[in-house]
Amino acid sequence: MKSSIIKNIIPAYKAYSELLIIRPEQLKIKKARAAGDHKAVQQSALNVIRRWGHDLVRRFNATVHVEGKEFLPESGPVLYVSNHQSYADIPTLTYALDKFQFGFIAKDDIAKVPGYNKWASDIGGVFLTRENPRKALETFKEIEGKIKLGYSFLIFPEGTRSQGGPMKDFKKGSFKLAFTTGIPIVPVTVVDTWKLFEKQGYFKGDECKIIIHKPIETKGLSREEQMELTQKVQDIIEKSLKENES
Repeated sequence: MKSSIIKNIIPAYKAYSELLIIRPEQLKIKKARAAGDHKAVQQSALNVIRRWGHDLVRRFNATVHVEGKEFLPESGPVLYVSNHQSYADIPTLTYALDKFQFGFIAKDDIAKVPGYNKWASDIGGVFLTRENPRKALETFKEIEGKIKLGYSFLIFPEGTRSQGGPMKDFKKGSFKLAFTTGIPIVPVTVVDTWKLFEKQGYFKGDECKIIIHKPIETKGLSREEQMELTQKVQDIIEKSLKENES
């Protein structure tokens, strides 16, 4: 345990120092948001995503193979849906999905992490409090409002990391945002990201893969079709994961 903590000191320093490097762009986001210029907010958020993801992948000596970038729409909003293996999912996904802005819908635990809470919020992310239904509903309405302004989001429907184990079932209602707003769902499979951290308990260089699948339209679906689509997306990601695991 002590050894893992020591081995994570340098990676933690690298990650936090990267937050300082992107600070000027975060200040642009603050000014644009105050002016109500959401296009400028999204552009600066995209600049943050690109810089942070690419720099962290390089600094951690990770090799990220990306497949299916040709399936990315020209612009948002979309709802990215991904399986969740590792703490490394967020930097590797920001590395791979660098075409337009997207924010993470994360558990409110992240809001307590100094530095990262501001970063996640600045790129358009939202913290969800599941234990408080009224607060969760308010957050849902906030996300819907952002989607209408053109913001894209990414969710992990498993709700927790699989850490190299079998993929977990997607939680019911995970895609409600896509169904209520009519935005496309873009399934994404992360493969072997757990080898970057969970395998040894500290960040180290290794190989992983991000696979982007064809967008799926959600407009005008019946209740039954929505339920079928939820299972279809889970099956797409799970099948891809099993075919690509090393």
